[in-house]
Amino acid sequence: MSPLVIFDARHGWRNWEAMKTFFTERQTTVSARPWNAIPKIPKLSQNITTRVLSGKNETVGRFTLAAILILSLIVFVKRKSLDRKSKAAFLLISVWLLVALAGLGNYKQEIYDHYFGFFFAAPFLLLGGLVEKITKTERNKILIGTLSIGIILLVSVNLFGNPLRYQPNRQLQRSQAVADKIIEESGGERFNLAVLAERNYDDGYQYFLELRGVPVIDIDPQLADETTAEQLFVVCELAKEKCDPTHSPKAEVANFGWSKIEEEWDISGVTLYQLVHTE
Repeated sequence: MSPLVIFDARHGWRNWEAMKTFFTERQTTVSARPWNAIPKIPKLSQNITTRVLSGKNETVGRFTLAAILILSLIVFVKRKSLDRKSKAAFLLISVWLLVALAGLGNYKQEIYDHYFGFFFAAPFLLLGGLVEKITKTERNKILIGTLSIGIILLVSVNLFGNPLRYQPNRQLQRSQAVADKIIEESGGERFNLAVLAERNYDDGYQYFLELRGVPVIDIDPQLADETTAEQLFVVCELAKEKCDPTHSPKAEVANFGWSKIEEEWDISGVTLYQLVHTE
């Protein structure tokens, strides 16, 4: 973490200040009352089990969560048979998961899969540890057989949902192709850039444009005359019928002013528009 700390120190501790603001002032994002997370724990636990352990299959996720709870109860009832090292391991994993549930439970916005990164290993370690202890201590062949079948099914579901089975979105190559088209159509003149998407931003496209030394200009409303170019390129990653670049409320489009579509192109699954000012 030292590079981040050094960066923060050199730039007025901006990340530290943002973190304090995030947890103390932005009440629309994070709840200031930790106990508000309690009602969300059952649903959140199911989401974690489904997305992390069960290949995003909700039915399998529910059964997996139920299995983990049952196995945990069995191990807890027979905890006297656990050695000191095993007890410490289960305690550590339990605290790890409880802290994660409390933290995510107090977050008021949409929870995406990559938010699970800070405890990603914990569900696997918990399930693996429970299965190991039960198979070593239990003599019930039916229980052992059921566990074996369950693990095989769980592995199969994850293999079936493996993202390597599907074509990649080639976001890097797409960004390069769109940037090259913008360079070709801009004619060496300066321009503004906007991206219409559900989750993406213009950084990827702007990176390749700036890498090639292209004069892409960000509009500053306070310096509109100086920063508003004669053309605006809009990259729309939405479905074609949802693309309406001339009426988008996004700041990069609205600040450009009244406009009309001069040209449009379909490139690698996205639509690129060239907008100019209306007379």
